[in-house]
Amino acid sequence: MYWLDPFHYLIEGLVAAQLHDVEVRCEGDEFSVFNTPAGQTCGQYAAEFMKTATGYLNNPNATSDCQYCQYTLGQDYYQGLDISYDNIWRNVGILCIYLVFNLVMVIIGIRFLKWNRR
Repeated sequence: MYWLDPFHYLIEGLVAAQLHDVEVRCEGDEFSVFNTPAGQTCGQYAAEFMKTATGYLNNPNATSDCQYCQYTLGQDYYQGLDISYDNIWRNVGILCIYLVFNLVMVIIGIRFLKWNRR
């Protein structure tokens, strides 16, 4: 039923349109904080991780209390929800088809169903 629900396509389109290429800046309590082994900076310790991770290190030169924000852009968030900006026009088309289908079904129902008239 998930794929038949028109609100799925509406929400997917709205989220992708609003968050695409929006820069994310974490505030103080939103960072994931971790410590490095002795003698390493945050940037050195997390270098391999940062090659594949989304997000950014707020203090790459620090030697303790490294601050990592898991999102750099809005699409880093919604890609985890299996939403794609490329599907915006597909979603508009599906919503238009849904609207037309329901309108046709109402017209057919009015035309062919006989209700008792008073």
